[in-house]
Amino acid sequence: MNAPQILNLNGTDKNFSMTVGYVPFSAHSDYNQTSDFIKKLNVRNVILVHGDSREAERLRKKLIKDFKSIDIDLTCLMPKNGQRV
Repeated sequence: MNAPQILNLNGTDKNFSMTVGYVPFSAHSDYNQTSDFIKKLNVRNVILVHGDSREAERLRKKLIKDFKSIDIDLTCLMPKNGQRV
């Protein structure tokens, strides 16, 4: 059986294989809940898409700083509405 393929943005086909899971998460979680969630999932890339931009930027900086202090290089992005990541 051949793997399904998707069309890349550059117009080439690429084999497609992934799993999708559901993880309940509140968009209104505080710093501790967000930090614990990141640690439990062991992720290294976070995209903040909800909330006041000043508060989200403050959260982004604190997450990066605190994870760096435990030797984890966390990438934390805050895209504008409609921006591709």
